[in-house]
Amino acid sequence: MLPALVGLAVACWGLALLAWLSIGGLAGLRPWQGRATAGANLLPPARSVGAVLALVLLAFALRAGGLLHPQARHSDHLLNANNVLEVVLGKVYFTEGLPAESGGGQAPYPPGTYLLLAPALTMLMSDLQRRVALVQLGVALLDSLVVGGLWLVLRRAGCGQRAALLGAALYLVPPPMMASLSIGEYANVGGQALALPVVALLALAPLQHIGRVRWLLFVVLLCMALLGHLGVTISLVALLAAVWLLTLLRRQGATLLALTTGGVLAAALIALFYYSAPPFVTIYQQRLAGATAVAAVPVAPLHERLFGVLSRLV
Repeated sequence: MLPALVGLAVACWGLALLAWLSIGGLAGLRPWQGRATAGANLLPPARSVGAVLALVLLAFALRAGGLLHPQARHSDHLLNANNVLEVVLGKVYFTEGLPAESGGGQAPYPPGTYLLLAPALTMLMSDLQRRVALVQLGVALLDSLVVGGLWLVLRRAGCGQRAALLGAALYLVPPPMMASLSIGEYANVGGQALALPVVALLALAPLQHIGRVRWLLFVVLLCMALLGHLGVTISLVALLAAVWLLTLLRRQGATLLALTTGGVLAAALIALFYYSAPPFVTIYQQRLAGATAVAAVPVAPLHERLFGVLSRLV
């Protein structure tokens, strides 16, 4: 227990030091902000940064403390640790089994979260236990940074400082993500962290003002998000479709063009270089032919499924 707590304390202080050094550069970045962002308030006041940083560190401590506790029990942590190792060794095309409700069988398992964690593993290659700890701390950090991203989005949406901080604080212990972390569904948690930068970029400035460099950044971030968990990807695509529809109704031609070209390019790149890989083509053919690994299972009534979802959130 003591080594885990010491490691957690060192990690928190290290993050705090890095953030403090970053805050020192805010004043120097203010002139750049005025020239490059076309009115987008990208950089918050240093006083607000301290409060947001405290929330991020608290979120990280809560997540890492629970994951590293000696009595914690997980089901998929070894799977994720081995997948990160395989990414370091060159494998990126993963498949995992679907639940019976979805027909069973194998399905593509995108490696977006593993790609983010792989550089750290190359420097700290060690035994399985340390790899598991590295993956757990990495995922805990990714999910903790969502707190800062939510604060930024809320501020750009017009919320005041206190309202934005309160909204971000609501993500300190979100029940669904805590459940995913306790089970070991790190790809789910990492997938959300991959999707939020796309949302934050859209909130920071209208796409017609971001220029070519920021449009390319939008494409890159969207490509990474599309390599996240499939469930999160579906939610992100639905959100972008809603933004696209609102842009169309408002007749914002430049924004509509940027969204359309960026979205189509990112989707085409991921489909071409990942989802069209030979290991997946056979799976698609089996699905189109109606083949499933298990027989169809009875579906519970809607009110029972809603009660089950609500009971897991409480």
